Amino acid sequence: MARAVLALGDSLQAEVTCPICLELLSEPVITECGHNFCGSCLTAVLGVPPRPADCPQCRATVVPGSLRPNRSLGAVAGLAGTLGDEARRPRCPAHGEALGLFCESCRIPLCPLCREGPPHRHHCARPAEEAAGELRETLQSNLVFLQKEKEEFNPNGEKKSDDLLEKVTSERQRLRDTFEQLQKFLQEQEGTLLARLDQAHGELTRERREYVSSVSERKSLLDTLIAEIEKKRDQPVVEFLMDVGKTLSSCEAAKVPLPEPVSPELQRTVKNLSELSQLVLGAVAKFKDGLCWILEMWELGRELHFWLAVLMGSRKDVTRGKRLMHLPFLPLVNLLSEMDRERVKVTLDPETASPYLILSKDRRTLRLGERQQTLRDTPKRFTGSPSVLGSQGFTTGRHYWELEVGSGDSWAVGVALESVQRADSLLMAMGKIWALRLDWNRQYTALHMPPAPLALQDKLRRIRVHLDYEAGEVTFYNVENMMQILQYKASFTEKVFPYFWLWSRETYIQLCA
Repeated sequence: MARAVLALGDSLQAEVTCPICLELLSEPVITECGHNFCGSCLTAVLGVPPRPADCPQCRATVVPGSLRPNRSLGAVAGLAGTLGDEARRPRCPAHGEALGLFCESCRIPLCPLCREGPPHRHHCARPAEEAAGELRETLQSNLVFLQKEKEEFNPNGEKKSDDLLEKVTSERQRLRDTFEQLQKFLQEQEGTLLARLDQAHGELTRERREYVSSVSERKSLLDTLIAEIEKKRDQPVVEFLMDVGKTLSSCEAAKVPLPEPVSPELQRTVKNLSELSQLVLGAVAKFKDGLCWILEMWELGRELHFWLAVLMGSRKDVTRGKRLMHLPFLPLVNLLSEMDRERVKVTLDPETASPYLILSKDRRTLRLGERQQTLRDTPKRFTGSPSVLGSQGFTTGRHYWELEVGSGDSWAVGVALESVQRADSLLMAMGKIWALRLDWNRQYTALHMPPAPLALQDKLRRIRVHLDYEAGEVTFYNVENMMQILQYKASFTEKVFPYFWLWSRETYIQLCA
């Protein structure tokens, strides 16, 4: 019934609408040709002073003095307006009735039929106008409170976070410097000890060679003397005595003791070096055990702190705590699993760079220029997208490189096949690209076909790209915490190059040394 009334109202409004202003008739007048218009609208048609004019509907001549007011039609127009206002009131989508009530329990408007239904039958309902007036006052008081709160809102929690971030950054750098110095010191000591051992090895080899030569000479001398004496002992007297002195001298030489296979000085040297080596190995083992003990005690302290918090808090923290307890080990696991990869020094290839990109002199920094440059046209150059490849490509092995990105957006880094189309847009070339992208709306995306959004909590600054050619893996890490960001699985059959894309002058891409 309500819908039928609304439809009737629409038809009535169409009948009492002025053909000139297309609004409901206001103080309508009727012409001799039988058409009705707003008095002010037809007055404007006749002009000042009034003069005959064509009827806006039938083009019949309208004489100024022939107009007559149509008060009955004006009253009908007023009723139609009232009915239209009623029709414009929000209606119940289920029953089509006006929403004239408000359910205080559910806080939603109702129609009379909804009020009698099971969901709201036992709820408190009030007239919508009355409820709206009271709720307006409540919202106004909330508005005043929130405006005052906004004026006084001046939290300074960022300073504490900034101080802690600065402390973490400082400790991270100190730890990195310390381990770099330790690595350098160990390499130097390793070189010194190995040089001493190499020298001792060379001397042992030389003395052994001399000893073997002496043994061989003595054996040859003994064989010669034995044969000579056996022959000489049966010679006549004179012939026997002719060179018996030489034979006796050779016999005396054969009785001289052989030299030691290793000189006492060299034996002492080898003994000292062996003792030194054992001391170094013991010191390294103690250092490793001590460092592991420190880390284990630190983790144990964190675990005890967690369980104390669980005992004092709610049970739901247990599941969350067990999950978080393992997170500190993930960066170490990721780092150790990638230690066998070769770090490569990547530079940008200017022959592939888009004319819109500007490369630094050392070919390690990439920016977007203000206009297109005039560059030599080569088949390698990207002309369909602001892209560039690294100078070195890979057809085997496990490699990684690191890079920094600026604070802006619209960048992408990863790898691309050598056959990637250079004249196509990034969308068309995406099938031969495996990359991580930050879009203009600050959304991180896995840039391959099809692209997929990533839910990352941290803002990336320094990124490590790993390539395992044989396994067909491209993996991205956040260098700040060595957490894995993204990993692709592929099957490479041609040369793969580092890939970079940039479409914002507010940022940059810089390859790390």
